[in-house]
Amino acid sequence: MLFSYYARHRKLLINIYFCIRNLDEMGQYQKNRNIFFIKFRDWNLKLYNKFVSNPPYLDSDKVFPENKILEENWMVIKDEINSILEKTNSLPKFHDVDDGQEFISNNDGIAWNMFLVKTYGFWNKHNTKLCPNIVKLFKPLKNVTSISISFLSPGKHIPPHNGPYKGILRYQLAISVPKDGNCQLFVDNKPYSWIEGKGVTFDDTY
Repeated sequence: MLFSYYARHRKLLINIYFCIRNLDEMGQYQKNRNIFFIKFRDWNLKLYNKFVSNPPYLDSDKVFPENKILEENWMVIKDEINSILEKTNSLPKFHDVDDGQEFISNNDGIAWNMFLVKTYGFWNKHNTKLCPNIVKLFKPLKNVTSISISFLSPGKHIPPHNGPYKGILRYQLAISVPKDGNCQLFVDNKPYSWIEGKGVTFDDTY
């Protein structure tokens, strides 16, 4: 399980969500995106890249010092996630929540489930009732725009892809990591190995 959220990129004044790359690494177009969407998002990303420069991985203590609060309370978060699993019969797959992500979510027949707590400033009224402790931890963190919990089934492989746009940074906190094998994230072809209770901040436009 990965507990992830998005923090506003402090170097940016504009907040536009339109930059999912039009090709995945296999060279296949996202079928549900029209040509106007594709042109605008690519132009938008190029514009951001002219004015914003940062490495793929960033120092969490510098860009998001509140990460220490989350790491100190990761067992509280884990216990509440387990409680969510006990209370819900099923969780939607990522591509059911956002069909634009089907090429990375529905790629190998292995589930990637998602539990949304907050999406770009809007709290999910139903889901927040199931995780009051998580909400309590995040309520004071005003620069956090989205909060989600990812559940990757054993053997799930997420193909290489570029993230939405450079107006956000992504922070992920590992909650449950397999003891055997490699469970890694690659950003700009640089690996990061997950450690339970530890988080990482990165720019997923690489």
